[in-house]
Amino acid sequence: MKKRFILLFTAICLLFNGCVSIVEPIVPTDTEHIEFSATEIVSIDTKPPTIPAETTTPTIEPTITNTPFPTIDKHPPTPTVERPVEWDIDPYIEYEVEGEYKGVKIKGSVIIDRSLESLIEGVYVNKNLFSEMIAKSLAYVWYSRRYNYYYDDLYTRFTGDEMDGWFELRATAQETGSEYYWRQIQLDNMWTNDLNDGDGYIKKQYAFWPMYEGPTPYGVTAIKKFTVMLFDTPKSNIRNATTAPDWVSGGRFYGVNLDNNNFIFYSGTDMDICIGNAEYIYGYSREYSAKILLHSYWPILTPYLIWIDGKNDFDTARAFDLVVSGEIYGLIERATEYKLKIE
Repeated sequence: MKKRFILLFTAICLLFNGCVSIVEPIVPTDTEHIEFSATEIVSIDTKPPTIPAETTTPTIEPTITNTPFPTIDKHPPTPTVERPVEWDIDPYIEYEVEGEYKGVKIKGSVIIDRSLESLIEGVYVNKNLFSEMIAKSLAYVWYSRRYNYYYDDLYTRFTGDEMDGWFELRATAQETGSEYYWRQIQLDNMWTNDLNDGDGYIKKQYAFWPMYEGPTPYGVTAIKKFTVMLFDTPKSNIRNATTAPDWVSGGRFYGVNLDNNNFIFYSGTDMDICIGNAEYIYGYSREYSAKILLHSYWPILTPYLIWIDGKNDFDTARAFDLVVSGEIYGLIERATEYKLKIE
């Protein structure tokens, strides 16, 4: 099933973004594993297994099952808040999410920019599946940074008992608030733009404690909430994002922004062009094409966060060496439901 989602997303990228050049990955030089020092909390085998790649035949458009859309408040009242000086989002729908996965508490939100108002009527997000998606994305980012591992079989190397041990350590860090545990799951060298500095979209280096509440040591920033913001590139006024390389073009824009303790991942595309391509080339219905595209906004979050290290910026073209996780895509597909303005 996981491979099906990988191939499906790959097909989507080829369909909506044009021809993709295959870039040979650079072999990392630092492969030494560092064991968790909290051995009384978790014992981890630092030699992850090598799992051979599998190949399957991609499937064609599945049949859409129309399920009743949950009753939600599409446009909850937006509280009056002081926006940062670089704020460029025009929120049309804001959906707050708070859940838990394997003891790890997650706070997040989904923002639909007004540039998608003509397409989207409402959105529903399953809090537990969303929490699992964010928790696993953070785990993959931590593992790749700690072990200098950037290749597509990352998703099979870091799994099972080893990943469960990481979740256990994270949960302990949240429960105790101890610096001893938080230092072990710290995300270092994360290059992100500060929406409050007024310098424009310029990424600077940070060390993050994700899903942490409270004061932090010098040089560490607490991330209390993860937000995913979706927009339609030609219809928006978004400035704090940059275009993807030519070989993954098609109007794709991504950005990583920080508003105090809220980490906001920007993801946008040209919906009219992409939906039209899907209808014309593959004969997909407009509804199916739109939903596939909306789900495809999300999965690049994991490889994007892995590559924003100041050296391998996505804009310089190697983020797609690390393919999107089929597992993460599957979680997004099951966690989000869109009500569209399509008859």
